[in-house]
Amino acid sequence: MEIDDYERLALEPEQAFEGHPPFQFKESFAWWERMRWIYNLAIGLVGGAALLFFAPKFGFGEVVGLIAYGLFANLFYLLGFWVEMADQHYLRGGIGLYRLRISLFLLGTIGSMLLTFWMVWVYYMPVII
Repeated sequence: MEIDDYERLALEPEQAFEGHPPFQFKESFAWWERMRWIYNLAIGLVGGAALLFFAPKFGFGEVVGLIAYGLFANLFYLLGFWVEMADQHYLRGGIGLYRLRISLFLLGTIGSMLLTFWMVWVYYMPVII
């Protein structure tokens, strides 16, 4: 009698990612959500430091912009999860992106930090010069 992937996962959850994993929606979502606070903290610290350094004024428009930027940054944070789910669902884990989670997380976080700093710098550059 052969055990399918989902039964094996129920019996041996620690071996879920051997070979090509079954669709792991909950585990993947939980991992990305556990890392979200680190992402938000990093973006917030870089954005706050850039604002302290570059912003001569800070009004209501900037607050609305910060809220909108935070919402969009968190929307784009989900790209890591979406790409991983596409690999697991459509390609049956063929690329194995679950092995690259930390690298993808770091790449996305560092990229978002650079983008955040750059956007603050560009927004206030005419005032600085």
